[in-house]
Amino acid sequence: MKKIHVVCVTLIALFLSSLVAGCTNSANQVGPSPSPSSVGLISQHRMTSAPSSNTLPPSQTVATKRASSVASGRGAPGAQLRTTVAPESNADSWLLTGVPVHRGSEMRVFTELYSLSEHKNICGAVNYYIDDRAAGGDWHISKGDACEAISGWLRLYPADTMRLSRGLHTLKIDYLGNAKYAPSQYVARFTITDKAPSSTAISA
Repeated sequence: MKKIHVVCVTLIALFLSSLVAGCTNSANQVGPSPSPSSVGLISQHRMTSAPSSNTLPPSQTVATKRASSVASGRGAPGAQLRTTVAPESNADSWLLTGVPVHRGSEMRVFTELYSLSEHKNICGAVNYYIDDRAAGGDWHISKGDACEAISGWLRLYPADTMRLSRGLHTLKIDYLGNAKYAPSQYVARFTITDKAPSSTAISA
């Protein structure tokens, strides 16, 4: 009996030792945990490689450049020189004093385009409207030294004034301006009558 007891104790001891050895080997196979410094380097690298929130996408960057180039091409606001546009005081005295225009007669409006800061008449194309519609007839634009007197004129033929009804009408002279000169506008009212025209056509 004593021999059997010794053998059993020996077997149990061997079994327990083998279990302990197996656990130790498996524990040795696990690698060391990363140090705090190595974790910090990884985090810093990821943050650096991520795109910055202040960086515009390529499409927005291109759009911004185009907008800047367009704005710079037109110049800074307020850089244009102020102008006035108005009928020439002598030739257009009929319009300025309210003399009516007879239907079926010729009508002319001579225009002065003036630079306020340069104190001189300038060249430039203007648009003519009667009752907010483009006036008919001929629109003449002066060039060169002729602009010192008038920048141009509107000429309505008898057929053009025949289309206008009797009564009050609105004449608008519109200068759109350019890179140097600011736009300006003139508005006046004139009267069309059915009275038979005189032998000489009315010209302003």
